[in-house]
Amino acid sequence: MDIAFLSKSLRSLCTDETKAIDELGETSAAHLKRRLADIRASDNVNDLIAGNPRTLETPNEDTYIIDIQNGLNIMFCANHNKNPNTSTGKIDWINVTRIKVIKIGVCNVY
Repeated sequence: MDIAFLSKSLRSLCTDETKAIDELGETSAAHLKRRLADIRASDNVNDLIAGNPRTLETPNEDTYIIDIQNGLNIMFCANHNKNPNTSTGKIDWINVTRIKVIKIGVCNVY
């Protein structure tokens, strides 16, 4: 899957190992790097296994959460010009190939 980021600071956290270690610690930074590699290597979210991947339905859009470690998560949404939807109007995650990371941290909404 292709990965975009909500902000430059999120992109930097995910692509700059030194920044990730400074902000998350060495172990969490290593787990983040692996989770992002898993996402990039996947055709869609159904290919993801590690990190307890799951959907989170919000009023505005469907989002996905993957655990990093110790309560830290990656939260992302579909990022197509026209997101694929099911017949009920929900995101059709099997056909999502582009995502946008919207948060790295503790996502208290389950």
